[in-house]
Amino acid sequence: MTVTTSDRKQTTIDAKRCPVFKIDLKGRFVNVDDLTSDLLGIPVENLFGRDIKEFLDKDSYRELAGIIQRGIRFDTCYEAIELVIIDNNRKQQRLNAVVSLNFIAGNPSNYQMILLKPYQLYNTADNESKLNLTLRRLFELSSDFTRNPDWKKLTELLINNLEIEQVAVYKYNVETFSLLADASKQKGESSIDLSHIDNNHLRAIVDNQQAYSGKINDKAFEYSYPLEINDSCWGILRSVTQEESSEYEEELALVAGYIGPAFGAYAGDNSRTRNKAAESKTDFFELLKLLGCTVISFDADGGIIPTLSDFPDKNHFLAGCGNVSELTERLRTYELIGLAGINSQKITLSDERHIVFPDLGLICIKTKCYLYRIFGSEDISNGLARYTIILFPEFDNSIGRKTNDKLLRMFLETAGTFLEPIDKCAAKMAGQFYPRLNKDGRFYIDTIQDNCQVLYQTINRFTQLCEIVERKENPEEINLTEIIARIIEDFQNKRNDLKITLENSGNLFLVADAARITEALSAIFTGLINLTISDENPAIGIKVTAESNCCRLQIALSGKPEDSFDAENALEPLTSIKEIPLLGLTAFENELPIARLLFESIGGEIELSVSETKGITIDVNLPTAR
Repeated sequence: MTVTTSDRKQTTIDAKRCPVFKIDLKGRFVNVDDLTSDLLGIPVENLFGRDIKEFLDKDSYRELAGIIQRGIRFDTCYEAIELVIIDNNRKQQRLNAVVSLNFIAGNPSNYQMILLKPYQLYNTADNESKLNLTLRRLFELSSDFTRNPDWKKLTELLINNLEIEQVAVYKYNVETFSLLADASKQKGESSIDLSHIDNNHLRAIVDNQQAYSGKINDKAFEYSYPLEINDSCWGILRSVTQEESSEYEEELALVAGYIGPAFGAYAGDNSRTRNKAAESKTDFFELLKLLGCTVISFDADGGIIPTLSDFPDKNHFLAGCGNVSELTERLRTYELIGLAGINSQKITLSDERHIVFPDLGLICIKTKCYLYRIFGSEDISNGLARYTIILFPEFDNSIGRKTNDKLLRMFLETAGTFLEPIDKCAAKMAGQFYPRLNKDGRFYIDTIQDNCQVLYQTINRFTQLCEIVERKENPEEINLTEIIARIIEDFQNKRNDLKITLENSGNLFLVADAARITEALSAIFTGLINLTISDENPAIGIKVTAESNCCRLQIALSGKPEDSFDAENALEPLTSIKEIPLLGLTAFENELPIARLLFESIGGEIELSVSETKGITIDVNLPTAR
């Protein structure tokens, strides 16, 4: 948006978007937008799995780590922080950020961080324009907001710096509005009662997602704007002036455009959600697209839904399909075979409006894509059996197909365990029209949503691992003892009942990829902790010793494992969905095969043994030089 005034040069202000990214509970990137990529000077696909510590100075990282540790103990958190961002060229920028904790199925999942841009407004005159001054002070105020924001300060700032008579900020929560704060210069004939909430009027602004301007009476004019963050409306800015003016309209649009992303996080989880199921589903699809997947959704009439579908480019083999019939025709020539222990078979695609698949969770298509169906819960609630097709590309990289196949197989098997209940619940709902969902119907929908969320987490984890394994190795001298100590602290914060002891003879240094070492050790801890053991008070002992040209780690879990634990194959990727219940684990809860994959990628060795007296012991040998 460009604004021009008589006392300064032309200034371009991007008042709509701020860089947004998500990090997991260990501080690693799990979701990155294009603005963050531009800010850091690194492609989006190269940021996943990397530690945010790489892009912060020491003081910033220390402060952020404190917020992360505190946040895990809260139901939710919204905190302001000042960060020194270091880009790929080692250039530093000081930015303010808002940190919020996200939950999945009631458990802390990741942190979202919104970076507030420094709005540089070039003033060429001694008398700074009111718009410049307002935006600068808004920026300062957003930096000072805390967990208990003072909205009155916001409205008073606006009333004192803009040519308006009254102003109010309303919060939108599902279908209701509440007044956060208002301010007036003085009571007069033009004044209106902003504390009185006209739901119909405000809802029209939200539903239309555009500004409203109109005459209130002979001496009052209204300008109102939806306040948005990440394309979601969380509130409304409503102002009253004495006259109509295009200059007022442009200035207030800029102000609202800044307030939306800068202050939206402080509205808590009350931002507008038209359909929570649809929102989580869209996030799920976005993550699939980051994996390079093609996502295609159909409505009840067989037409492709553009907003939930994605064809990478015009050369894609499915590009140009406009409905199910065309897609059916395009796929007719492909031979479909079974995967993950399912018997091979050919599947005939029908010419009906909906493609009919058998009750397979996963199917392998000849082009090395993977195809399955997911029912959207919001469609089921409306009586629509809409199909969604997700095509997974073949993962190929410089490390070798063997590594990729292992990761991909573990992912597909894990995904299959969650797709099965999704399909079963959808089958219960299929063929029945629910104008209003009864209790049983709601149960099926909730089950579908829960399993989709777990599947989302699985894909998220898979994305991180792919990035770490497929990224070019970056050997450097690392302090292994320090890394282990950090991991111990992290796990003990999550499990107060867990006793972990470390025996070592001082700092031990080796040359290796820090990300792979950290991820592999974390995978061992996760795998051991998730194992069902008979000891009521689990304990893990770690011994680190230096030997000739290598270092040795011995990690022991006390207690006897369950009889179903297969020690011989515990480090092997699962080969069939049917094996998962035998372990009482999914592939990604076990994570021991992941540890082996990562250690072997840096020249290490790993062995597992079980003793009735000592429990489970894992021995790792790592070269000290590369």
